Amino acid sequence: MKRALALVLLAACSSPADDTTGDAASDAMGEPDASATIDVPATQGTWTVAEDVTFQGKGAGDLGAIDITHGVGTIQFHGESTPVFFYTSTSVPTGTGDAGQFSGERDFEIVGMTADRAVLAWITCDNGTKLTWIYYESTDGLATKSELAATGTCSTTTQTTDEAVSLPALSIPPPTVVSGFTIDGASIAFDGTQPGTASFAGTSWTMYPFNVIDCTTCATPGWFELHSLFWEPGAQTISLAIVYLEQANPNSVALAYLIRLPQLDDPIGQRLDLTATWTTP
Repeated sequence: MKRALALVLLAACSSPADDTTGDAASDAMGEPDASATIDVPATQGTWTVAEDVTFQGKGAGDLGAIDITHGVGTIQFHGESTPVFFYTSTSVPTGTGDAGQFSGERDFEIVGMTADRAVLAWITCDNGTKLTWIYYESTDGLATKSELAATGTCSTTTQTTDEAVSLPALSIPPPTVVSGFTIDGASIAFDGTQPGTASFAGTSWTMYPFNVIDCTTCATPGWFELHSLFWEPGAQTISLAIVYLEQANPNSVALAYLIRLPQLDDPIGQRLDLTATWTTP
């Protein structure tokens, strides 16, 4: 089952489409630097969530032991203990290849960091108690092609929780970008071969789409997801986010599920729609 994050949860909190003029935005974004090292200081702070979650278990592939208590802990990723925190949860979309087995269940997004990679993982819990599936990806190209069977337990409570997040400093070469997609807009652009550019939250970013999810069968119409790292070199800041290419909206793209580090915040307010045309392979 290929993992995707349900857009229905975002519909009620969409921001107005960006109206930056093309010339002004292009000048502000400038040309991306595809060679510079991405350096980000350590993240130390509090991330507040509406749930108190604990996961104990074991994944598969590159993801081994899972040890997360009250939203913070570690995963064993590619043989290395990786500090992580629980970021948010979303409903499992229908039509994602599991014959509806986990429709109505939720994915729990986990964000992690080591000195040489950022890691995103999604944990699926059956009936809120059994850890059943995991999906993962990293900025250095390690990713599952579909969800992998996992074992363990989940404990989730609807309770506001202040997670004490501690992630190490990051120093990595720019991620390899995915191919075959293009985006052409005043505030976001990507030619499918080189890093893209984006302008949002008062900042100009270099954009690295490093993984793609095909969710064209998750709904009618469906969507593609470009899981991306956005880098602001001058401020030593990155944002991890999903760029949605919705088949129902051929003249816009959506940014969502964004977390900015080391600030540990979401500067776009859950979802931001940007005017742009786009193509897929």
